[in-house]
Amino acid sequence: MRRKDAVSIAFWSGASLVMLIFGTFFLCIKSSDNDNDYPELVTSINILRLTLVIIYIIFCTACAIKVFLKYGVNYLYIFELDPNTKMTSD
Repeated sequence: MRRKDAVSIAFWSGASLVMLIFGTFFLCIKSSDNDNDYPELVTSINILRLTLVIIYIIFCTACAIKVFLKYGVNYLYIFELDPNTKMTSD
């Protein structure tokens, strides 16, 4: 694996982990009197969910490519990509 790829993987893995931890934290915050003490957090949950969905889609695409490579499926044709491009699960 190239160093450039390893740095990119480490960065995005760390960013995904931080988003997951913050998302879990913000979703678990409850007020004692069921009053919205943090309206900024409540309004940002929708953006956080969208970000987590995008990360989930990218993760699932990488898992699908890994499986396709294992079984020899022409995933470039399925994803309608240029056959000259190299796309791996990393």
